[in-house]
Amino acid sequence: MSTNVTPSNAIVLPLENEPRDFSLADLMQTLRNLREAPALEDLSTWMNEVHVTCEDLRPYIAFKPGTYTRHLVLRTPHAELLVLCWRPGQRTPIHDHDGSFGAVRVLQGIMWETLFEMDTASGLRYKSAREWTHGHVTGAD
Repeated sequence: MSTNVTPSNAIVLPLENEPRDFSLADLMQTLRNLREAPALEDLSTWMNEVHVTCEDLRPYIAFKPGTYTRHLVLRTPHAELLVLCWRPGQRTPIHDHDGSFGAVRVLQGIMWETLFEMDTASGLRYKSAREWTHGHVTGAD
């Protein structure tokens, strides 16, 4: 998988009609309370429902000139919560998830997700690409 993000000109978070009863702090507590790895469906639900404000994210927003950045918000024995920041044109390298899975919510801009697959005869090959915009959640295993 490779990811490329193109930011929009305006900060569009949060949505006015977003539910406000499941905060970032609530998500963090949910992850702390896990006794086993959550299902991808649960992660996707939580990422869709969480209300995130600019103030919540302020400690985790920083950019590098040459590459995207990963900011750790929380790590537990069963989950990790990160904020990823890309500048225009930055990409993540092609990678797998080494047996883990994750859910991503786009909070600002546009994220391009390119999927690859390993073919035993020809090696790594392109599978598909998708564009994700503000508020969308995608999951990968």
